Amino acid sequence: MNDAVARDAVSRILHAYARKHPGMTAVGLLSTLVVPVQDILLPHLTGQVVNAIRAGDGRAMRWSIAWVALAVLGMQLAFVAVDVVDAKLFPSMQKFVRRSMFECLLNTYDSAHSAELPVGEIISKFSRTPPMLVTWFESVKGMLPNLLVYVATTAYFWHIDAWLGAGLLVAVFVSFASLAYNLDHCGDVSAARDDTLHAVHEQLDEVLHNLPAIYAAGTKADEARRIEPVEDRFESLYFRTVMCSNMVKAWMVPVSITMVAGVLWRSYVMLRARRLDVGRFVAIFSVVLYLMASMMRVVAHSKNMVYYWGTVQSSLDLLLCDPGASAPPAASAASASAGDRTSAPRGSLVAMRGVSYAHAGTPSPALRGVDLDVRAGDRLAVVGQMGSGKTTLLKLLLRMVEPTSGSVFWSGVPYRALPTDDVRAHFGYIPQSAPLFDRTVIENAVYGTPAAAAGASEQLARVQAAAHELGLASVFEALPDGLRTRVGKAGSRLSGGQRQAVWILRMALRRPDVLVLDEATASMDAVSQAAVAEAVRRFPTVVVVSHDMSFVSAVATRTVYVSGGRVSDEPPAPAPKAKAPMPGAAAPEGPPAAGPPGAPIPPDASAASPASQEPSASPASSAVPDMWSYDGSWSQDA
Repeated sequence: MNDAVARDAVSRILHAYARKHPGMTAVGLLSTLVVPVQDILLPHLTGQVVNAIRAGDGRAMRWSIAWVALAVLGMQLAFVAVDVVDAKLFPSMQKFVRRSMFECLLNTYDSAHSAELPVGEIISKFSRTPPMLVTWFESVKGMLPNLLVYVATTAYFWHIDAWLGAGLLVAVFVSFASLAYNLDHCGDVSAARDDTLHAVHEQLDEVLHNLPAIYAAGTKADEARRIEPVEDRFESLYFRTVMCSNMVKAWMVPVSITMVAGVLWRSYVMLRARRLDVGRFVAIFSVVLYLMASMMRVVAHSKNMVYYWGTVQSSLDLLLCDPGASAPPAASAASASAGDRTSAPRGSLVAMRGVSYAHAGTPSPALRGVDLDVRAGDRLAVVGQMGSGKTTLLKLLLRMVEPTSGSVFWSGVPYRALPTDDVRAHFGYIPQSAPLFDRTVIENAVYGTPAAAAGASEQLARVQAAAHELGLASVFEALPDGLRTRVGKAGSRLSGGQRQAVWILRMALRRPDVLVLDEATASMDAVSQAAVAEAVRRFPTVVVVSHDMSFVSAVATRTVYVSGGRVSDEPPAPAPKAKAPMPGAAAPEGPPAAGPPGAPIPPDASAASPASQEPSASPASSAVPDMWSYDGSWSQDA
């Protein structure tokens, strides 16, 4: 099944390349004619020279030698031209394949978060598949002239003698039958080899992401041992792939020896019967030598095709995708719209009606029967324990996933009646990690905004204006080059608060209808939280997921609570009080008390006086039940 799918994928890619680069493709295919012309024409001209010499015809001999010289010169020039064509063709194809894989990657992992991506496997496929697919095509391209050589040689021999032609036809049939069998039966082993190599790279990626834990636990040797079984499996599969590909040689060598012996014997018989002159015999013998070389080239190309075909099969997820997946067909969109408008809400920007969602392979839904409205001007906080479904709720709002049942609406129109990109264009999303490109602050801030098309000076002016408007100018003043500072890989040279500030600048330049924040202040100090909260309050409509009730109190005008997969305007019943700590035990740490909406975020509890750390019965601290101001264990649900 995978083999048929892989052939379909390669066929589609090659057809797409040919449509985009018809001239380059045509020249590349024409270059395959050089080898058969050489393998048939030169031996034939050599036979003409021999006959002229034996006949003692000086004029014919000179002309024959001249033609041989011209043919050799022409062949050398043609091979140089082939090298030039290939030097342009193959990098161009690699670029095309890599671009196709990149577009497919963006579609395949459309709803995945960075933590869910198989980064090592993806990098392995991106680094190996384009050059290997092109090398596989190069091997196919190398097979074509050899196939033409077989056809032309068979016709040439048949013209001389039917028995010679028939014998060569049988040899060609056996050779290509063994080649087809080999490619069909070795592909799975080759694919398993590449899958194992991807697993090695995936384990390497996991190790690199967990270096602090490895160094702290002193488990470097253990991690090295963990990867050994996968490496051993790769070694075994590599050996099996090579041995399987050598099956062609096991067939081709005896076939070629038998073919040469048969041709020489038949030529000897024809010479004895004076049905063949010496010049024609020299031509036949030279053609046979070229044909043996051609067979060995077929063996080499077939081994490459088997070896690289596994890479193609193991990368099908990045070679096959549907570019139009984000836009539903018109018919389905119309029917969806008609079916959902009976329950379409009025007066809401975003609404959910009876929405449930279950992760694949899980028995119970993460969310069930959710009804939710986000109106223009709302600053909505979504609060809940770890694993309660907060992030799943955001994914549904942003159309990163589709509901198992129920409907999500934008301005009364069901999501499924709209293209995915159109839905997402209404939202500005800031994830918890807030990753950045390794570019300047300005380049990151204008990314995906109308300002990205402006000149450098205009971009700087717009970013500065947005930073001052949001009260974030001081956040970037301490950077070495201010807004022109390069932020490092994933924004590693900036603090968490500075990365969030860059994203907020980006959202201010985009001006989305709804700003969505997912645990935006999870790793910030009180000063950074206050700056982010002040900036967020400048946006008209906001949805924020946070476990930090001080941030929620500073930003939100309305709060909904997620518990047990359900969403409610009322907080769940308080959890039972914990027993008092034993004498001398450390008191549990918790977030500062939540103030009224719009109030500034209080400073760190560590900076407060001992008296201020005592429990308070003020209205601000009792506004949220105990389980919603618990000890900071809230985090983004997976």
